[in-house]
Amino acid sequence: YTRQDIEQVFDISKGYAKALPLCVQTVDTFRGHLLMVFCSTIVLRHLQQLLRSSPYSLDDFLTVMRNQKAKIYEDLVVPMEATKKQNDFYKLARIKSSVSLPRQSVN
Repeated sequence: YTRQDIEQVFDISKGYAKALPLCVQTVDTFRGHLLMVFCSTIVLRHLQQLLRSSPYSLDDFLTVMRNQKAKIYEDLVVPMEATKKQNDFYKLARIKSSVSLPRQSVN
């Protein structure tokens, strides 16, 4: 069973997290890429577990949520009104969609 779980994680990493192909010039770049793949695999696996009891697949989730847009102003981010499916996913993941968010500058 453990081997099956590990194989599934590698399948997620290769399929959804885009672990391959990999073009790196330095060891630091490779380590950074590996960290990002590992983090994204954890998020995707968590989403799969959340969606297990629902009629939706991970592909449905990613397709629908990619269309969540926002208006970005100088000091404020205002998400557009979510669709019914997006609201369903928010409820399923126990996420409360904000009406607006303060925009923070990146230094």
